[in-house]
Parts: sequence; structure tokens; C-alpha cells
Amino acid sequence: MATKRPHSEVHPSRREQVPGQEKKRKVNPHPHRKLEPKANPVNPIKSRIRSLNRLLQHKENLPADVRLNHERELKSCEWELAQAESQQRKKDLIGKYHMVRFFERRKAERRLKKLERRAKEGEADLEEQIHEAKVDLNYAMYHPLDMVYSALWPTKGKKDADGNEIEVEKQGDPDMWLVVEKCMEEGKLDALRNGKLLKSAPAQLNNDDTIGQKASNARAKKDKKDKKEKDKKAQKPAKKADEDEVMREQDEDEDSEGGFFE
Repeated sequence: MATKRPHSEVHPSRREQVPGQEKKRKVNPHPHRKLEPKANPVNPIKSRIRSLNRLLQHKENLPADVRLNHERELKSCEWELAQAESQQRKKDLIGKYHMVRFFERRKAERRLKKLERRAKEGEADLEEQIHEAKVDLNYAMYHPLDMVYSALWPTKGKKDADGNEIEVEKQGDPDMWLVVEKCMEEGKLDALRNGKLLKSAPAQLNNDDTIGQKASNARAKKDKKDKKEKDKKAQKPAKKADEDEVMREQDEDEDSEGGFFE
């Protein structure tokens, strides 16, 4: 029977796996050094911009070539500052709305699969609902990362007295929803998500012939359809109340006639 190797023969990389061995604590090479917060990348740029502004404002007798070089450097610093602040804002918005977008994407996927399953089973008149579900999914996936995300279902998690989840009407940003729908047709969803298509708010697209005009027409059509559906829903309770009132009056008439002829 072979004898076990002593611990000294075990390779140093595997000594921690041998039972009975004490794990060595890692020694901090700089025990007295304090952890400093990460420097803000825009602070040096801001400092240089202030210095250049002071120099250009208070030094009126600068040579023309020196002043021109400082003005060019100032414009370059201002451009770098705008880019850095834009990237920082984009990073903050991604972290802020990451979970909201994730859950809304999952919910939109479930709704789309349910509608597609109903269509396969033979249910008719689902094409428009399937299209809207696809736009909802792309809204959650390709909403511009550098813009504030307006949730489609912001009251998710609220429950009624019986403990059932309340189904709320779809909300979100109507203008952005229509822009997403248009980008689906033109194959520009990636550009929309990365902020290459919209420079600011989507409302500026109203003056654009390629996207804004069609989006405005589609928005007007959608608003008209939503109003029609709301009116139809509002008429149902009123119609039922009128029918109940008629039935109640008929019952009262029958009771009064029976009592008169008895």
C-alpha cells in the first residue's frame, strides 16, 4: 500500500484544498493608504474651460495667434465636456431604468406569445393586436438609452381588495411608441436605441416629412380609435341601466294592474 505524500509535496496552488491547511490571509501591501473616491472625468475639463474663459476675458492684449489658439482649445474642451456629460447621463439612465425595461420586455413577450398562440388556434381578427404587441416589445427593447423611459404599465404590482392584480390601460410615451413603430418598418431600431436617430425629444419629429408626418397621422388615428373604444365601454353600463329601469317600470305596472282587478 502506497503511503500518502506529505503536505510539503503538494503543489502550492492546491494547498488550500487539502484539509487541515490554514488559509493564509492576503496582506494589504499598502495598509495606511486611504481609499479615495474615483475622480470625476469632467472636472479637469471644466477647470480648463474656466481657465481659458478667464484668460480670454481679462487678457485683452493677447496676440492674435495666441488668442485664436485659446479659442480653438476652448471650443474643443466644450465639445469634450458635452460628450462626457452625455455619456454620463446615458449611463445613469441605463442603470435607473434597467429593471423597469426588463420586466416590461418580459410582460410584452408573454402578451405577444399569448396572442400568437390564440391566432394559431384559429381565432380571427388578431392581426392588429399582434402588431401592437410587437410594437410594445420593441418599445421596451429599443427605447433610446439616453432618454427618460416612460413605462408602458407603470402601476404593475397594484392589487384590488380580493388580491387580484389590477389590469391597467397601456400608457407610455405615445410619440415614442409611434416612432418605434415607424423604425420597425424602416429597420432603424438599433440606431434609435443608440441615440443616433433622435437628437432630443421625439416631438421634434413633427416637422420631419419622413417620420414625423406619418407618426402624427398614425397618432391621430390611434387617438380616434381609443376614444371610440372608451365611448363604447361607457355606453354599455348606461344601456344596461336603461334596460333595468324599463324592466322595473314594467314590474311596477304589472303589480298595480293585478291589485286593481282583484
